Amino acid sequence: MTKRSIKKYHSRFKTGRSLLLLTGITAHSCILMADTEHSLSMTIDTYLNPEISQNHLDAMNIWLESNNCKIAMRAVSSSNSDLLFAIFPKNDAPNNHILLAKTRNDEPLKVVWLVHRSTGASELSSISGQRVALLPKSSLLGHQAPIKQLTDAGVNTNNLTIYTSEEYQGAVALLLHGDVSAASAPMPLAKPWATANDLNILTNSETTYVSGIWQLTDNRMTTGCINAFANMKRESRQDLKMKLFPEWLQGFTINK
Repeated sequence: MTKRSIKKYHSRFKTGRSLLLLTGITAHSCILMADTEHSLSMTIDTYLNPEISQNHLDAMNIWLESNNCKIAMRAVSSSNSDLLFAIFPKNDAPNNHILLAKTRNDEPLKVVWLVHRSTGASELSSISGQRVALLPKSSLLGHQAPIKQLTDAGVNTNNLTIYTSEEYQGAVALLLHGDVSAASAPMPLAKPWATANDLNILTNSETTYVSGIWQLTDNRMTTGCINAFANMKRESRQDLKMKLFPEWLQGFTINK
């Protein structure tokens, strides 16, 4: 599924005010180089990072500088850094979680499946042999976790016809247009979309994920930078600085 073909479905998607429109996921990673007493770097986990452009990097850099946090940003493919933006199962998350990812309405970060309510489906087993919409295979929440849910429910995933979208919105648009029978999305996105579009939420997993920024070295973020991230929020659908992060992320809070 190309970006052009995905785009045509958006006009059929009942969004409401809070629907997020972001670009897709690629295999790049983003390093944030901080111009402070200690030169810091922050990697965005390649399982999560969306398609990053120089405009997105520049927008974040300008915003941080205006909030007392000088950070020069560049896209590279290195994982050796002082800070990490990532996601982990709640029970397996490492220590030094300095900034918590904030989701819409503080919904727990869980992976679910969406189907049309009119089908009467209430179990994941109903998805067996169907056409489904997922994010690319490299996506932890968008592909790997939902496939595991189906496998755990006894669904033979080899018999699925998988349509790939580069964003959750595109995946759910395929469902609403009737191209697929089910689509997966994280709960913070799925819940309002289900309410607005008469969809059922299916899941068999109690796994809750945590996300945010972890400290990996002794080179600490300045108070200015911590406060800048804590005050950061998604301003609109076209907020360039927030396009560095997944669709479900609204901002950060300090982990006290």
